[in-house]
Amino acid sequence: MGDTPEPRRRKGRLHEEKLAKSPPTRGSDNDIKYFGNAAVDIIAVHGLASAYETTWSVPLEKDSEQRYHWLREKLGVDIPQARILGFEYGSEWYGEPSYTNLGDCGTELLRCILRDRRHVGRPEICPTQKRRPIIFIAHSFGGLVVKQAIAAAYRRWKAGDDPGSAVKESVRRAETANHRDFLCSVAGIIFLGTPHQGSTFSAWANLKMAVGSLMGQETHEELVKVLAANSQPLARLQADFRDACGDSSVLDLQLCCYRET
Repeated sequence: MGDTPEPRRRKGRLHEEKLAKSPPTRGSDNDIKYFGNAAVDIIAVHGLASAYETTWSVPLEKDSEQRYHWLREKLGVDIPQARILGFEYGSEWYGEPSYTNLGDCGTELLRCILRDRRHVGRPEICPTQKRRPIIFIAHSFGGLVVKQAIAAAYRRWKAGDDPGSAVKESVRRAETANHRDFLCSVAGIIFLGTPHQGSTFSAWANLKMAVGSLMGQETHEELVKVLAANSQPLARLQADFRDACGDSSVLDLQLCCYRET
């Protein structure tokens, strides 16, 4: 008998969509401060079962293969001092599912950002880049991924501050500083339709998975069951996120909600 194949897992990836415009020369009246090669990093995070290639773009014409990419062609132009990035992660739960969960997705986002801000071979974030603000644009489930990344960083920062940790002292100090610096760099989050308290989509998705399983379709419920209305995982995530946002020593975000009427 052959070995059972390992479930498909996709690591997260940051795509650099648009570099910032070169900083102004000395003597310029432009008072925007650059931290390295940009004044700010804007990171877009797509939602559940979304194709990264099409989430932030639309066809130029009906049935056209050419697409208008908002991150590259509009946002980057409107904010030329910003470095625009997109985060891609496994978010499919039906057909060809990514065998992952919300916690892993948040951890992948955090890992990618920390790696992006480090120099090769160095354990700590670059002193210049750690001062560059981060603004997240998160669509739907992507908002939960961002919250999970922040909650994980806050938890690891608090735990890593323990001198009794079994991790090597120099590594522990670098990791603790990295998580603190990441939290301090988060300047804002734009949640677009994020189901903070769950969604009726969960019931529909469960029905589709049940029918799909009978038809031989692969399914993975971990990314869906968390979206049940007022689920315990979402309640815990909201509490952890609120704790992080309320800690003025690292984050201190002011939360405001807007909705259409």
